[in-house]
Amino acid sequence: MKYNFVEKEFEEAKKLIFEEAMSSGTLGTTDVTGLNYSLIPYLVWKEISLGASRVSKLGKAVFEVDISGQEGNKIHIATLSRDEFTAQTIDEETLDSDGLTKSKLSPSSVRLSIGDVIYNATRISDIMTEDSSLSWVRASLQKMGESIAYKIEQDIESTLYTSCGTVVSCAGTLTYAKVLEAKGELKKLSWYDDVEPFILLVNPDDEQDLLKEGTTTTIQYERYKEGSLEDFIGSPIYAGCIATVSEVVRSKFAYLMVAPYDFQHANIIFAWKRKPKTESWRDEQKQRDVFALSTRYGLVAKETSSSVLLSNT
Repeated sequence: MKYNFVEKEFEEAKKLIFEEAMSSGTLGTTDVTGLNYSLIPYLVWKEISLGASRVSKLGKAVFEVDISGQEGNKIHIATLSRDEFTAQTIDEETLDSDGLTKSKLSPSSVRLSIGDVIYNATRISDIMTEDSSLSWVRASLQKMGESIAYKIEQDIESTLYTSCGTVVSCAGTLTYAKVLEAKGELKKLSWYDDVEPFILLVNPDDEQDLLKEGTTTTIQYERYKEGSLEDFIGSPIYAGCIATVSEVVRSKFAYLMVAPYDFQHANIIFAWKRKPKTESWRDEQKQRDVFALSTRYGLVAKETSSSVLLSNT
């Protein structure tokens, strides 16, 4: 369940002025600080500063399906509640006279609808291409891919926020005790963490509250090392839960959810209708190339009982 939208590896500029000079022995290390100011713009121009990269975090918490190439733009997902049937008792006399009481399945369903086209587009002029050997196309696709990944994470967070079946009030601060309370609420509904740990989604402020509050006796500082949730390996463990920190999680709220290690334990179903694809075309009149990255997807909460909203308000 990874979102590798576009290739994010860039070729590093290998022939910077000072690299060539040092390899040829014409420039010593003591001479670097004495470079003429006129060289600096050229040195900077040989690399693109892309800034901090957005890393997909919440995308790990969904169950992903692919319906690209199939007809239709909606999926109906049938579900049966935990208490679909109630076990009955019958004595031999009643069994002989009336027989068994037959119950009928009463499945409910949720509907996943594919949304509008999500896209980014950029234009790169011939002049920019002529004046630089850098791959502005690749840089543009990377930043466009990160933008779409961020939009997907926002949609996932919004779906979680509106679908949690249980709310635990934290009275202003997320604490270790409240995380334990949320775990108890899930277990009351027969969701357990004996196969995989629960997942705790928090924003950076809540992470600070957890770290400031506890000691090693209350908050476990080890990392998630092994299990079927490979995307989470290396993530910190708080109160026995895999903690995922993301700025996308709204302030004063956190989520505790069952790990989506299979379809039955999925909180949110995420369906691709059009996986991210790139297109390009030529605008001859304005001497530039246009590039677009687009996708279509849908998502829905499958199990409202398998996630808890921790409210700090």
